[in-house]
Amino acid sequence: MRSEVNFPSIALINQSPRIEDNPSIVNAFKKSEKILIVNYEPFNLHPNKNVASWKSRALRCLKNRVRNTKSASFLEADSMDALLNICRIRKVKHVYWSSSSDFLVRNEENFLKQNLSKAGIKAHVEENLEFLLIQGLERPFKTFKSFWRQLESLILNNWIYQKPQYQNGNITHALTSFYKETSESIKNNHEASCNKSCETGGAQYLNNLLHSKIPFKLEEGISLETSFTSGLSSCISAGTIGSLRILKEIHALSDSQDLPHIQNVKRGIGWRLFSRHCMKLNPDMDTVSIDKRFESINWSENQTKLELWKNGMTGYPIVDASMRKLHRTGDIDNRARMICASFLVKHLLIHWTHGANHFKEYLVDFDLAANSFNWQWVTGCGLNSAPYFRIFNPTIQAKRFDPKGYYIKRWIPELSSMPTESVHEPWKYQNNGSSNKTNKEGADDLYPSPVVDLNEARVKALFEYKEGLK
Repeated sequence: MRSEVNFPSIALINQSPRIEDNPSIVNAFKKSEKILIVNYEPFNLHPNKNVASWKSRALRCLKNRVRNTKSASFLEADSMDALLNICRIRKVKHVYWSSSSDFLVRNEENFLKQNLSKAGIKAHVEENLEFLLIQGLERPFKTFKSFWRQLESLILNNWIYQKPQYQNGNITHALTSFYKETSESIKNNHEASCNKSCETGGAQYLNNLLHSKIPFKLEEGISLETSFTSGLSSCISAGTIGSLRILKEIHALSDSQDLPHIQNVKRGIGWRLFSRHCMKLNPDMDTVSIDKRFESINWSENQTKLELWKNGMTGYPIVDASMRKLHRTGDIDNRARMICASFLVKHLLIHWTHGANHFKEYLVDFDLAANSFNWQWVTGCGLNSAPYFRIFNPTIQAKRFDPKGYYIKRWIPELSSMPTESVHEPWKYQNNGSSNKTNKEGADDLYPSPVVDLNEARVKALFEYKEGLK
């Protein structure tokens, strides 16, 4: 009878399509001399086109690396039946994966675990380290500052200083050989090593970011065209680099970790983890306001206004430029996200879930907890949220964060030749021979007039919020 070590084990890599710090791969090698690295499609529950495109590049890179190894193979399973068929044909008895912090994916994981058990296959699930850290907190937190103070301490004490515990003769030999083979394949694939959407490219990008000098102070980068953004959120969402690894790399910088852009990266990761903490406390956070009083507000069901907002045709340039950028690239700057969200839930009085669902369709860095948490924050109904009476004036925001109108003109070609003094309020611009004017006649090729009057909409929003929150 052949020993189990002679039969392959499976490592599912959907939550982390990477090799270097992947516990499911490490654990699979503990059981078998050869492993099957499998992309299990049912775990991909948020497959908007931008996320799918990013992950496909990451998987292609991973497949190319694994293809050149003797100890592993790369396979794909588009259904549970397909995965069970692979297990039957290859005589697989053990399946490993790292669990997700996404509650919907965790439900799918439990379903898979049950079906594997029925087929006589052992499921080994490595608990998500971020989830474990959040569970290790002393108490529930309602403010980001107190949450992050304790969690950062836990991360430093319980993870960053720890060394891997898996070393023994057999596993060390198998992993060393596997890592060496995959590293050699990178040298022969220049595209993979430079593409931020794959593991090796993401690691290279992170290294460059942390060791580069930002050419301006963050407080001086007020323009949406030039202000600092790390660009790491897409890598984290796709799983090509782990947020805790980023914190470990930052910690290794010692003197450099206090630089403004490094602090910006740390705060972004902390905010993302805080959203997971809040969703653990409120599992239906993606569909229901944490402060249930907000469900009683007289929300508008105006589909026309909602579609204008989605398509970047509200007549307010900073909102429209940001929404069009989202459609084109799958990305939207943090400041722009707040402006667009505030405009939808305050000036248009449309429930935040409509905006959250739209962002879900396009964001390349989509994360269920972070997306719903941020929308509730802007609305005022979440934990540690902005007050409901905080209403961004999009014109004032545009003049402050895009003073020259470069951002607006880049994404709204109808306003590309608009004078700077008029670009933030094009409805006031009197046509003086230029082809740019607002759509007062209803022509399709002209920039639209404002969908609402800002002052009137603000007064109405404050009234409806006060009434609903009584």
